[in-house]
Amino acid sequence: MTNSLHRLTIAGSLIGGLSLLVSVFATNGARQPPASRAGASSAAECSCSHLEALQTELRNALRLQEAMRNKIPELRALDHGNSLTQYKLFAENDARNGLEPPPNYDKLSKADQKALSQYDFYVEGFDLYDPTNPPQGRTSAQLCRLTPEAESKLAKVKSLAACAGIASAIQAHEDVHTQSCLRGFVTFFKRNGADRAQEEVEAYEVQIKMLREIIARIRCGYRATGQDGPVVYSGVICSLAEPFTVTGTHPMFTFPFKFVPSSPTAGMMTYGTSGSGIAAAGGGPYVIEGADTDAPRIVVNTRSTASSAAATTSGGGTATIKLVPLNNSGECQPNQPR
Repeated sequence: MTNSLHRLTIAGSLIGGLSLLVSVFATNGARQPPASRAGASSAAECSCSHLEALQTELRNALRLQEAMRNKIPELRALDHGNSLTQYKLFAENDARNGLEPPPNYDKLSKADQKALSQYDFYVEGFDLYDPTNPPQGRTSAQLCRLTPEAESKLAKVKSLAACAGIASAIQAHEDVHTQSCLRGFVTFFKRNGADRAQEEVEAYEVQIKMLREIIARIRCGYRATGQDGPVVYSGVICSLAEPFTVTGTHPMFTFPFKFVPSSPTAGMMTYGTSGSGIAAAGGGPYVIEGADTDAPRIVVNTRSTASSAAATTSGGGTATIKLVPLNNSGECQPNQPR
């Protein structure tokens, strides 16, 4: 099958909170005149001022990943040609349901808004008369290289990212498609719609992981709040990627809960305290949940021991500490250690 009948977008990127799942059957396979090659993104490093944009990107990536995942069984049941057609229609329409525009999207020029919706993963091999039978001597590295036009468009999209971390997450998504292509161009080109959707799920997984880590790493900070039984939580956390402490206040004790991250989204908590003739200690693993929502939280699975002159007891349970983003409150200086 020639490229003129078979051209489909391989990748969909989430740029500035706007889906670039633009799957297009070209009416003719000729390459359009390439745009001038754009430079790398010059966006600033992500900080608390970019939190809204980062969270929008993350929510949209999660929605797109879920949409693709749910579509795979339906596409898998179709023959090759129909699966490609239905993948195209889904990517252009239903997959976009519920997506949020990025902050200040309405302030972009019409040209920039258009740029965010026109990138597709288009490589040199797609321009062959018959991509399923490339000439001898053409390597996957050559066949899987972005065309100058596609490279320019991707650079433009990355330059419109709110901060450098978003641009890096976009590139990481596209790198999944590049690596897939490099494993064998012909196999890559011949994939059906279900396989393409599955690869999108995998590419969004990489993008989602990176966005979550960026959100957790920036120095916006959070105020710890909430309560479990008689224990009330308080404190300011300037980075979830570095050791931090949350104070737990009990009628009989003050608990300094000490958190040591193993990543920006997980780690270990320990505590030790005493008062009124009782000593208590414990800890356990924790995770950060809801980083992409308005209600992030630390969830700790704890084991505790309390000792007094009369007895020693032990037990366990789950503690939930609510996190309220500080944004630009000034309590944590953006991107500076506390």
